[in-house]
Amino acid sequence: MNLRSKGQNVKTSLSGLFGWRKQSRSQIQVTDVGSDVMTGSPPDLVVQRNAWPAIETHRDMDTSVVGNARNLNDALSEDIQNAASSTPYCGVHKIVTSEYEAPDVYTNTTGGILNNANHLLLNNPTMVDNSTKVINQGGDNKASRAKKLLSKHIIPGAAHDSSARDPPPKCHPGTRIKINERIMDWFYTEAKAELILRIHGPAGVGKSAIVQTLAEVLALAKCLGASVFFSRPNRRNDSRSVFITVAYQFAVHIQSYCAFICELLAFDPEIVNKSMEEQFRAFIVKPFVEKKIGEGGKAWGILLDGLDELDERDRQREIIRLITTFVHDHPKVPLVWVISSRLEPHITNTFKQQRLVCNYKEEYVPIDSPEACQDVEHYLRSSFEIIQQVKFPHIVGEDWPEETKIVKLAHAASGLFAFADVAVRFIEDPNHADPITRLDDVLSVVDGCRVGSAGDQPFALLDALYTRIITRIPPKIWPTTQRVLGAITASNLFSRLDCVKGFSVVLGLELNKVYASINDFYSVLDIPPLGDVYSRGFRFHHASFVDFLRDATRANEYYISYDNARDDLRESGLRIWLDFKRQSSQGRSSDYSDKWSRYASQFHSKANQSRDTCGRFNGSLSEYVHAALWNSLWEKHNTVKQDMSQRHWDELLDLLCQVDAGTACYGFGPLAKKLAVELWFDIWKTYREEFTNRGVVREIRLEQLQLDHLEWPREYPTHAHFAHPRKKAGKFSPVILIKPSTPESFSDYISGLKYFQQDNPALQVLICGPPGHHFAIFAYKYTEDDFEKRSLHTGKKISKVDKYDYSGYYCIPYPDNV
Repeated sequence: MNLRSKGQNVKTSLSGLFGWRKQSRSQIQVTDVGSDVMTGSPPDLVVQRNAWPAIETHRDMDTSVVGNARNLNDALSEDIQNAASSTPYCGVHKIVTSEYEAPDVYTNTTGGILNNANHLLLNNPTMVDNSTKVINQGGDNKASRAKKLLSKHIIPGAAHDSSARDPPPKCHPGTRIKINERIMDWFYTEAKAELILRIHGPAGVGKSAIVQTLAEVLALAKCLGASVFFSRPNRRNDSRSVFITVAYQFAVHIQSYCAFICELLAFDPEIVNKSMEEQFRAFIVKPFVEKKIGEGGKAWGILLDGLDELDERDRQREIIRLITTFVHDHPKVPLVWVISSRLEPHITNTFKQQRLVCNYKEEYVPIDSPEACQDVEHYLRSSFEIIQQVKFPHIVGEDWPEETKIVKLAHAASGLFAFADVAVRFIEDPNHADPITRLDDVLSVVDGCRVGSAGDQPFALLDALYTRIITRIPPKIWPTTQRVLGAITASNLFSRLDCVKGFSVVLGLELNKVYASINDFYSVLDIPPLGDVYSRGFRFHHASFVDFLRDATRANEYYISYDNARDDLRESGLRIWLDFKRQSSQGRSSDYSDKWSRYASQFHSKANQSRDTCGRFNGSLSEYVHAALWNSLWEKHNTVKQDMSQRHWDELLDLLCQVDAGTACYGFGPLAKKLAVELWFDIWKTYREEFTNRGVVREIRLEQLQLDHLEWPREYPTHAHFAHPRKKAGKFSPVILIKPSTPESFSDYISGLKYFQQDNPALQVLICGPPGHHFAIFAYKYTEDDFEKRSLHTGKKISKVDKYDYSGYYCIPYPDNV
């Protein structure tokens, strides 16, 4: 008999599996296990949103891979979002409703103005009790929560005044006067013919400095709506977050816009996970056209610098099309756009195509124009004056440097600010404190460089200067330097582990070795002090240095292969996991997180860091290491498919056999769990006979799955929930890890599994893992009836049941004697 006909009791048992419990809103709470005080009853379910390092999409594998998971679960409260992203292995939480619903009011049991109140809901209240603080849960809190939600999905560090860019590139005093005057005159002309300014030019000419200067001027005049400075090497280039970032900054600057955002997110908090076009309509068209925010007032500038740095070319073109079409359709809206980029053909062609739609102003920033050459010379003279008078007055004389050397260096730069800036940083490097000799080094590079044409001179000299900087690294240290540089250029794989300490641990290098390997790179790298190794990573001063390193024809023997760097990072992460397995093989599978914390504590033995800092680092390291494990499994599987050699097959089988119940059930994060389940089934489908003969994997039906051995809290199941869009252009929802956390939720969870067994008895289940540490895995596709037409986690009704397929990826410890 189908259990769907048995009524409400059976369906209620599914709540533990789906991550929600039917309860009144006054029962919903947030609890941190690590806190000293726990309010109310313990949480029913642990929810961990995916906070996983970037995983590349492998197109030849029949799985849906979410690259660089975005953590877009709007259903979780702000407290849960913070805890899930900072301490993924320590925080325990109960599901909460949308943070935009007016919060309930809780009172203590000792009295107060709302003593014994139940299910009380107040709108914009201010309450005073002589035994408590003033509680204000009205509009200000709503606006704060709205901005905090947006801030979770912006491009961090991309604003003109962000500390991540400090000190930002800006026009040196007395330089770029004419072009800055032209731009300011254009911006403040009321009856301007164009509402878009395109700034373009070769790499290294100082486009970002021009835009930065404009941003600072507009900010002082309170005319800056938003500024977004993209950077590929520093990972500020997520195209999915462009207009979320713009919206967040507008919400900070314009009160009426902030009020609009509060209403928008209350109505559709999922907007942060929609397409770029939908976000543009929601964050730009609706407020400024339909709501007429800012109508009749001053113009607001929106500055987008380094458009070519964004991660997807299609999105770069789409941004141009969206903005030009918007300006054509709504010319009276008080928004003025500035877009800067390199001379990339696809950007230039898109602008040319859109000129038929909308006219725009252009500012080309050349290299060797008279103004550029004069500006570079002025910058060099000012920099030498600071070196002589401020930084090294006890080393260099008042007559340093000779006029001929200044002129020679300025002529070599030919207006390329990148060359001049790198040269100055190299000369004034405080670790060497010898500007006289280092200036001569730079000039020797100029003398030794043979250039084919005058137009190639500044770039050829820049390459020669980069080469000279690298050759100062001793040959015996270069292999280490190469690994560190490779890790920095591939730092997008690190996610939240992107700090100097992370590089040190993953690469297996002591911090002093890391710093020694890049000691001569202060002219091209922002190198944090030792006190900031847990909070800051390495940053490139110029994208041109990354371009140089990744171009074999330019860097020659100093070429850094991205693929080799990625492989090194993956293998390093795998080595850490294997070492952890060797040291932590004993104990229960459910103790996996505790064993990992004990293992990772060795990396902080000499660190004077807080417990919270070390805990966050351990969680991020675990995410990275388990990402490396999954990527290694996939790479070995792919290698076997291409080359069915005995050696490759043995390597894959050896690694598969080391993935035990602890790793599968409690080690893998939500996205890793989903991908691992899919990978196991893909491998089983291909190598069923080999696995059967070796007794490594066996297959059963879901109805045969034994559950009586499970016992709270010794052994319990977990699953990853995922919503897959049915349309190819749809947006992925976040992968969420759900597991029981109380005896009651555990009982509900098991009841739900038994419901699945009766409802889909023939579903394929695999029993995997080494002897003594087996686990069962299966993927279950939910139906609309399974949710009682309610969302999995928020308690809201599903509005997109026709757009998504909802699935659960289950891992269950499975003893040998079952």
